[in-house]
Amino acid sequence: MILSKEKTIECWNIYQKEGISIEKIAKILDVKFNDIFQSCRFYGYKLRKSGEINKVLDINEENDVITKYKSGISVNKISKIFNIDRSVVLRIFKECGIQQMPIGTFNTTSNYNEDTLIKLYNSGLSNSKIAKELGITPGVVGRFLERKGLDINFPQPETARNPKKHPLTERIIELFLLDYSYAEISRTLKTNHCLVSRIIKKNGFLYKEKSNRKYTINELFFNEIDSIDKALILGIIFTDGCNSYNNGKYIVSVELKSEDKDVLDYINKCFNSNRPLRYREDKDTLTLKVNSQIMSNSLLNLGCTCPKSLTLEYPSKLEDKYFKHFLHGCIIGDGFICGGNNLLVGFSGTKNMCEEMMKRIKNYTNMENSIQPESNCDTLFRFVFSGFEGVRLCNHLFQDATFIMKRKYLKYKEFVLNKYKEIDKLRTANQKEIILEAIKIINKIEAEPRFIELLKN
Repeated sequence: MILSKEKTIECWNIYQKEGISIEKIAKILDVKFNDIFQSCRFYGYKLRKSGEINKVLDINEENDVITKYKSGISVNKISKIFNIDRSVVLRIFKECGIQQMPIGTFNTTSNYNEDTLIKLYNSGLSNSKIAKELGITPGVVGRFLERKGLDINFPQPETARNPKKHPLTERIIELFLLDYSYAEISRTLKTNHCLVSRIIKKNGFLYKEKSNRKYTINELFFNEIDSIDKALILGIIFTDGCNSYNNGKYIVSVELKSEDKDVLDYINKCFNSNRPLRYREDKDTLTLKVNSQIMSNSLLNLGCTCPKSLTLEYPSKLEDKYFKHFLHGCIIGDGFICGGNNLLVGFSGTKNMCEEMMKRIKNYTNMENSIQPESNCDTLFRFVFSGFEGVRLCNHLFQDATFIMKRKYLKYKEFVLNKYKEIDKLRTANQKEIILEAIKIINKIEAEPRFIELLKN
């Protein structure tokens, strides 16, 4: 469960300032470890790597830390110099009675000539070059300039601080309109990247820095589930996909048997992606993998956590009008449609998923069935509809579907056609009505151009 932003910030402040582990914070605040971990990830707070907090400095190193801080070096830079976590530096300050200066506060312990600094600033030198000239850090320069009310981001001559009058303005705008990135413009004109950014913004243009992506992808696909395709794909990823964070990468992936390539092609198309599928010969599977923090966090917000096999819950933010398409996606993923003499249609998942689905199936189709635990796992459950009830459920799923999984659809079609051949022998009018409705749906599906090519292959 994602905690509120206020609660997450409270946890984060304890984590950073006190250096306490996530496990201990969870006990102190009486919340789950996984909730804090997922919330920090969702709101973009980066956790320490394993072992960083445990590094111990000797007395000489601690004195060096204090000396460097008093010379004007920031806490973040000190932590990098000594290869320790920021919280370790803060703990040293606390033990030695040193109060950390708020961001932007002028550091009076650094020795330099203020008049010289201002002259260098007015000459057009950048913060880093001024710092190098005076033997101090860029942070000290920036804090001094801010205290004096000067523009710390653009320490350039007067024309640079008035971008509309700058001689490069016209050329910068021209290159920007030719789709050059900020970095490309600054390299071409041999000028400051910050100046380029400011000129473009001050002249009323929106930022459009080029992406470093090798393959295209609509990262905002899951921001709002407002279409049939989104609901169906959400169901597939909830059940047969993976939303993970590993080695600094946010990965959304789906792995299926190679015979189900049509499903991955459909997802790729909906994502507006040109990423190729990866084949694993040892498992005879195909994988679609997307690296995107935005998409990963959107799925996390909808309830698709990692790991999810034993904890997955029905997405409360999904509108009920998209339920049957979500259910269709779940059956494509962790469900089954088995043909033969008796059609079996069902789903296997967590108790919460099965209960919420059965509740909605009853509301929309008036069909009801029991939920049974899986024989090999007490935490997983399943529900199954057989025979004509299975056909009814498939009719509900396929009625206005934008996609069908060929392998499972053909099982449904085979059973329906066999029953249609002997429709006069069916026992009740209700059974005949169900089969006739299924025939209409099959004819409609196979007349649609988007399905014709799929069913031919």
